[in-house]
Amino acid sequence: MGAGNAVNVLFRWNWLLPLTILLANSGTPCAPASAAAGERLVSATGQNPQHQVPQSGKGDLTIAVAVDLVTIDVSVTGNPKGDLQAGDFLVYDDGVVQRLTHFSRDQLPLSVALVVDLSGSIQPYLGDLKNKARSALDTLKPEDRVTLFGFATFASQLTELTRDASRISDLLGGLRSGGSTNICDAIFIAARHLRNNARGQRKAIILISDNCHNITWGQTWGSARQELLESGATLWGIQIRGTGFCAQELAHAREIAEDTGGGMFEAGGLLDGFTGRSLTRLLAQTVANLRTQYTLGFTPSNAKPDGSFHRLRVALRDGAPCPKCRLAARTGYYAGTPPSSPPVALNRPADSRVQRVDADVYNRITLAAADLTEWQEIPFECRYANEEESPGWQQLRIQLQIDVSRIEFQTVDGRHAARFYLGVFFGWPNGPYSTAHWRIVDLQLKEEAYVKMMSDGVPVSFPVPSAARGAVFKVVICDAQNKQVGSRRFVIQ
Repeated sequence: MGAGNAVNVLFRWNWLLPLTILLANSGTPCAPASAAAGERLVSATGQNPQHQVPQSGKGDLTIAVAVDLVTIDVSVTGNPKGDLQAGDFLVYDDGVVQRLTHFSRDQLPLSVALVVDLSGSIQPYLGDLKNKARSALDTLKPEDRVTLFGFATFASQLTELTRDASRISDLLGGLRSGGSTNICDAIFIAARHLRNNARGQRKAIILISDNCHNITWGQTWGSARQELLESGATLWGIQIRGTGFCAQELAHAREIAEDTGGGMFEAGGLLDGFTGRSLTRLLAQTVANLRTQYTLGFTPSNAKPDGSFHRLRVALRDGAPCPKCRLAARTGYYAGTPPSSPPVALNRPADSRVQRVDADVYNRITLAAADLTEWQEIPFECRYANEEESPGWQQLRIQLQIDVSRIEFQTVDGRHAARFYLGVFFGWPNGPYSTAHWRIVDLQLKEEAYVKMMSDGVPVSFPVPSAARGAVFKVVICDAQNKQVGSRRFVIQ
């Protein structure tokens, strides 16, 4: 069962009204026509791509390490009078012209993350999206791969990277919508997934959303942009007119898409006479843009691995056979590991203050929650039991027993101290995560208690309403010190 199969389960302090609402609702670009000549680029992985030997006839890749190669995917629109060659392009790194060492057009396989907004505002479009996505994705090459993410309040991965487009469309036909709209987390998680699982390939995200980001915690447009530029993924967005129109958020989405060399298209809405043809055309155009990109590679002449941001600019030389062509490419890259992000705000329960957590901890928790697999770095067991909160009011108690032997302890004032973070993500099958319960656990143990806890583990429990039966839960535990993670999924029967 995929990690994205979840919708809207809330804790007792904010459960009843959202649950009632949930139950009521459950129901072509111009580009050169032939490959350009020049040295073929057979590897590209963002700012830290990897050299590799030429492709075999089946498109399989053999990769070796070369950490200093920078690659740029470039879209060319216009009417070239002939094939563009490597010598027709100029690449500037912080204003300094670079010598291209790699060049190709549409030779590397594509890995595409289709990221679909499943908040309530775009529910009218979901039924039509299934066939439209299938027809567009069928134009990809056999060696290209696609993965599907859905998002509402949280993002969830619904399939692994696959060459079977029918799996994507079949899932789209059965998804349930509901919840808020957390675009920034969705972009970040999809970009990180491609970064980790599509090495040596071109990477792209197709975002289908009304772009009404309405979350005040978690990732920001800035952190989503940074992850996109680090991963080397191109963001293409299809703006669907939902129940509202968020001009400022659309501007943010368009800006970061253009920063990656992508763009944002508007599909209109139901009040604009939307019939589905617009979505079909824009999906096809987006995939065609990916199919007709040039990929340029160079070794920076002035880069030091200090985490600094380098601004890129791509242009055509005078005399190139496309005087009126327009180029779109990512605007920069980070040389080495970029500076640490500021602490991330957690979603705020109704009865407490906003809590903030180290950005890397938040990333590890939300990535593990979205991931299809279970993470075993910190083992734990999950149980649940019926209990009566008050006469006539039944609830369930979720009980965790956490093995702390892999959690890093420090000695503070003669006590063994450790901190870990707990995130419990809730939802119904065939929908996105709509809420989470966060808990910070601080341990300050004397020697005897420490020895016992190492043997027995740590019990943690929390209540949920009995109406949560049938809900999907994803529990994630993260060590604050070494960032190890454990995650488990289960369904309350």
